Amino acid sequence: MAERFKTGIKELNDILDGGLPHPSAILVLGPPGAGKTIFSLQTISSNKNAKVVVLTNNTPSELTTLIKDMKIKGEFETADCYSWLSGEKAEIDTLANLSKLLVVIEDHTKENSCIVLDSLTPLGFYNDSDSIKRFLQELIAVVKAKKSILLVVLDKGTYHEDAENAFQSLVDGVIELVPDKGIRITKMADTHVPNKFFFYEITDKGIKLRTRGV
Repeated sequence: MAERFKTGIKELNDILDGGLPHPSAILVLGPPGAGKTIFSLQTISSNKNAKVVVLTNNTPSELTTLIKDMKIKGEFETADCYSWLSGEKAEIDTLANLSKLLVVIEDHTKENSCIVLDSLTPLGFYNDSDSIKRFLQELIAVVKAKKSILLVVLDKGTYHEDAENAFQSLVDGVIELVPDKGIRITKMADTHVPNKFFFYEITDKGIKLRTRGV
C-alpha cells in the first residue's frame, strides 16, 4: 500500500485507508463556497512538511485572516500570484504566462512539500483549456519529482465538461465537496473508496465529517 498523507479529518482518513497516497496530486472540486480552500488548508496543516499556498484567488492577507479564523497553527509560505490585479507587487504579474507560473511554483517546491494551488479556476480567463491541461500535467510532474503532495482547487462548472474530465484524468484523486449533500471521493489511486457522499459541516475549526452516507 502507498504511503499515506493525513487529511486533518480523522473520519476521512479512515475512509481513505489512512489518508491520501503520497506523493500524489488531488483535485478538490466543488461549487464556490463549498469549503474547498478550508479543506485544503486543513489537510496540509495537519502535516509537518513545508506548506506552500499558491494564490490566484486571494491576497496573502486574506489567506492569513482565514488561517487565523480557523485557528490553524504552523508556518505557511505563499506564492502571491494574485495581488498584481490591484497593482500591488506580486511574484507573477499575469496568469496568461503559464510557463512563468510553473517556474514560480517549482521554486517554492522542496522535497516533501505540501502545495495548494488555490485555484485553477481563474487560469481559464487567460488561457485555453488545452494550455491549462498541459500546465497541470507539467505541474504534477514537478511536484511528484519532489515527492510532494499537490492539492488543486477548482470551482465545478468553470470549464467545459470535457476539459474538467481531462483535468480529472491527470490527477491521482478527486475529492468533491457539495453543500447540503456531502463530500465524495470519486477517484483515489491505490484506494478502495465507497461511491457515496458523506455529510460535512464547516466550523470555526474547519471541516467536520460524519461517516454516514447521505
